[in-house]
Amino acid sequence: MNDADDHAATLAAGRSTRLQVAAAEYMLLQKKFDEGGAEACMTEGTELVHVRTAGPEEHARWAERRACWRWGRYPPPGHGDGTQLALQEARGQVLLCKTPGCYSIVDMQAARRRANKDERDFFMDGDGCAGALCSARPWPRRHGRRQAATASKLGAGGKTLLLWPPSTAARRDQWAVPTSLALSVADSIFDPNASSLATAAAAPRTAARTTRTTRASATWSSTSPRASKGKPRYARRDPAPPYEPLLPIAPLVLLIWGWLH
Repeated sequence: MNDADDHAATLAAGRSTRLQVAAAEYMLLQKKFDEGGAEACMTEGTELVHVRTAGPEEHARWAERRACWRWGRYPPPGHGDGTQLALQEARGQVLLCKTPGCYSIVDMQAARRRANKDERDFFMDGDGCAGALCSARPWPRRHGRRQAATASKLGAGGKTLLLWPPSTAARRDQWAVPTSLALSVADSIFDPNASSLATAAAAPRTAARTTRTTRASATWSSTSPRASKGKPRYARRDPAPPYEPLLPIAPLVLLIWGWLH
């Protein structure tokens, strides 16, 4: 093992240690939240972020809009700017897996779908997680890529790290962890150097694949009879001609009329 490999291993070990520390802090906040609610977590230097949902005023305003959207005054239900913004925020809510030793970022909606599938109104360890400790059929490389992408969005502010709510009910107020803890989790999972190295390593394979595709297209265009005639590969067939009777109908009718009389 050379110096570069030693340096990479040291950085990986440091990120793993930081992730364990951040996960321990997250689990401590989660334990306080489960026992005493958000007030128990509001200690000196720790302030949770209140993610508020719609209240009675918003619901009344939406009901009024739904009642008169047909006259073009408001957009149709489900197509308003507020609805799209709410859906975008819901897709950006993530959690941290509670399974000991997992430390994976979990999508909030995936965890809710898993609990609803099991007909539960509460969350359990491993809900919505695709890690090796929680999934029956894990895909380590795919899981790693998705974790890095989610951590990158979390560090950039595109995702919100929440505490696990007490129930799976939707349209409830949520509580997010402090920004410093979310950034610590994102920094310990996402490695921009590893991402750039992986992109650089995949560049020759991508170029070779593009070259093979270009050569195959050129070979097919030079040897295919359809390509030589300038027709598409899956050309639409001409419609069938209309049905034409063998004998004209009028003389046949006159012949039958004369034979009967």
